[in-house]
Amino acid sequence: MSAVAEVSRRREVSKALPLTLANAPAGFALIESEGHLTAFNPVFQKLLGLEARDEPVAVVTLIHPRDRSQASRLISELFSGERDSFYLDSEPATGDHRLLRWTAWRVQ
Repeated sequence: MSAVAEVSRRREVSKALPLTLANAPAGFALIESEGHLTAFNPVFQKLLGLEARDEPVAVVTLIHPRDRSQASRLISELFSGERDSFYLDSEPATGDHRLLRWTAWRVQ
């Protein structure tokens, strides 16, 4: 694939991603290397009781306190290249517990 074709493909993907996330039936979020949410879809927002904010939200604050150190370590390993993905089961720290009693975090 030529460099021009690759750039064009990436532009198309970046245009489609927000629409895909907004209409997904499951909760999705994007986080940056410091572990803060950069974007999330409406399902993720509703399940975890998030409000639109100007300040960044650290993803570990959404995870039950007993699992936060493990989540922080896994996120650091992900962004340092030590791992490609991780899976973490946890109770949520926020949100309406009538809607969500347990979370399964699949991070890539």
